[in-house]
Amino acid sequence: MKRIKSYTLGWNTLQKEGYVTLTDESQRDHSFEKVSLEEMALLQKLLYQDEAYLDEQKWLIVGWKKKG
Repeated sequence: MKRIKSYTLGWNTLQKEGYVTLTDESQRDHSFEKVSLEEMALLQKLLYQDEAYLDEQKWLIVGWKKKG
């Protein structure tokens, strides 16, 4: 599982579909095309977390730390 260090979200206004590129801690890019608007909104919320990971099966995994 690799930690996501940065990401780019793009939206094709003519074809109404998204494009996502995730860059992991080893500087490898993982691209996803033809992402729906709903998927883009979910991905943006997930990627906004402090810690986001991509595993070998392309699962995007996030979590949070309990304070206190």
